[in-house]
Amino acid sequence: CSSPLLRARQTSDVVSSETGLPVRCTDRLLEVDLGDLDGRAWSDGRPWEAYETVRQAWEGGCEDTPLPGGESLSEVRERLYPLLTDPDFEHAAGVLLVGHGVLFMSLLWLFCPNRAPTLQGNYMQGGHLTRLAPEKAGWRIEEFNVPPPGHHTG
Repeated sequence: CSSPLLRARQTSDVVSSETGLPVRCTDRLLEVDLGDLDGRAWSDGRPWEAYETVRQAWEGGCEDTPLPGGESLSEVRERLYPLLTDPDFEHAAGVLLVGHGVLFMSLLWLFCPNRAPTLQGNYMQGGHLTRLAPEKAGWRIEEFNVPPPGHHTG
């Protein structure tokens, strides 16, 4: 399953061409709506202070706190839950989700009890993989932020 946004579609098309598996696009994998922060550089400083305030609220259990002009964590949960509990998804031998940074940080935070202790600690680099396995209370992270084959750091 892929976000319909260009970068995610390009990634999922590469995977599809290598595996022969079809791509299913879904709005459920769109990036978290950052609202007023969308398109702003971290160097803008002050607007991102609002993100930090909201992130801390989310980590403190206040999932209904929205990003300024954007989504709350509870809205992200409502968007992702139907996808993660889709019968086709649950019974598949494996499913690859292709999406975006804040979305996947939120997914791990919301549905994986063995996640990092902070939302930001669940950040995955672009093109990297995290493998999840189902369990009674959600999903378990089995591998985190694994680079693609042939990826070199440095």
